[in-house]
Amino acid sequence: MFSTVPITTALERHELIERNIVSDIALKLYTQQFAEQQHFTFKEVLHIYILDKLLSKGDINLEEGKTLLQLLHDHFGKVEHAGGQLICIRKMGITSFILAQSGDIYFEEGVRVVFTMNLLTCIEECKLKWHGGESHG
Repeated sequence: MFSTVPITTALERHELIERNIVSDIALKLYTQQFAEQQHFTFKEVLHIYILDKLLSKGDINLEEGKTLLQLLHDHFGKVEHAGGQLICIRKMGITSFILAQSGDIYFEEGVRVVFTMNLLTCIEECKLKWHGGESHG
């Protein structure tokens, strides 16, 4: 069951690294893309967490990470509570990201699905890290 505990506070930059919520590389990429800051909301941390998870697994590179961050920044709110998914596809070396709510998605021939990520699962994982591994809810 997913936690219903609201996240209302912000964490400082050093806390994100010290508590191993995100890597320094992912954090730097985020601040280069948007703005240098010292305090991060849960939504911002979630975007960095998703980026970090994909970078560390080798599913995406830094340039693709910039595209991903922009997509999350612009459209994440539309799918976060609807059981949304993040999908990464590649065709002929070109990477695209899709935020989808539900239903079937069909791709043209030659498109390879690199990964599909359940956003509610990511939200719950990030909440657990945010709260220091404690289960809330």
